[in-house]
Amino acid sequence: MSTITHSSVTRALGFLVFLILIYPGTASGQATGMQGDASWNEYRFRGQLTASGERYDPESMTAASHDLPFDSLVRVTRVDNGKTIVVRINDRTSPDEHIIHLSEAAGRHLGVSPNETQMIRLEPLSGQRLTVIRPPEEVLRTKQKQESRVREDELRAERIILNTDKRDATRREAVKASEPEKKLTLQLGVFSTRRAASDFSGDVTGSWVAPVTVKGREQFRVYYSRFSVEADARVAQRRLKNQGHDSFLRSL
Repeated sequence: MSTITHSSVTRALGFLVFLILIYPGTASGQATGMQGDASWNEYRFRGQLTASGERYDPESMTAASHDLPFDSLVRVTRVDNGKTIVVRINDRTSPDEHIIHLSEAAGRHLGVSPNETQMIRLEPLSGQRLTVIRPPEEVLRTKQKQESRVREDELRAERIILNTDKRDATRREAVKASEPEKKLTLQLGVFSTRRAASDFSGDVTGSWVAPVTVKGREQFRVYYSRFSVEADARVAQRRLKNQGHDSFLRSL
C-alpha cells in the first residue's frame, strides 16, 4: 500500500487552487463563463445602427454577441495573459462568427490587433451562471425598426431633392419674367466642310448645322438648340459639358 506524503498533498492542493483561480465556479460544479475567439469592429462602422438601436461608437466599451442579452455587462479575459476588460452588449453577430465582437476601444484595451482573433473567456460580472438568449422576436423588431429608419431617411432625402427642384424652377421662372426675350444658341464647333459639320452634329442630339460666310469664305457652324432665356441656355451648356462637349453662348 502506497504512502501519501506531505509533498504530494501540497502539490494536489496547489493544483486545485490553480483550477479554482483559472475557472471560477468549477469547485461548485457550476460553469460561470464560456471560451472562444474575439475580434473587434472597425472604425469605419462609426455611426451605423446596431441591433439594439444604438449608433456604433468605436470609442465606447461595447461589444456584439450572437445571443447574450442587450445591456448585460460581461468580463472579457484574454486566455494567454489574463488581461481583462468589461464591456456592455449592444449589438448582434452571426451565429457562425466569433463569440464576441469588441468595439475598437475595447479591442485596444485588451490588446487585440484589428486583423486578428484572440482566444478569450467571457464571464458575467455578477459571478452567476452566464445565461444566453435566442430572441428571434427581438431581432425581428430591431430589423423592422432599422428598415423603418432607413426608409424615413430616404423619404427625407427625396423631399429635400423635390424642394430643391421646385426652388430652382421658381428661380428660373423669375429670371425668365425679368429678362427680355432673346434669340440665343450654343455653338459647339466650326468646320470648313458641310460633311465634317454634319458628322459632328450627328453625334449630338438637338444640334444643327448653319452655313455662314466669314471674310468671303464659307464656314459651317454646329449650333445646339435655340433659347429665349439665358438661364435655360446655361443649364443646357452645363449638361453638354458633362457629356464632354464644350460650347459657348451666342446670339442668332
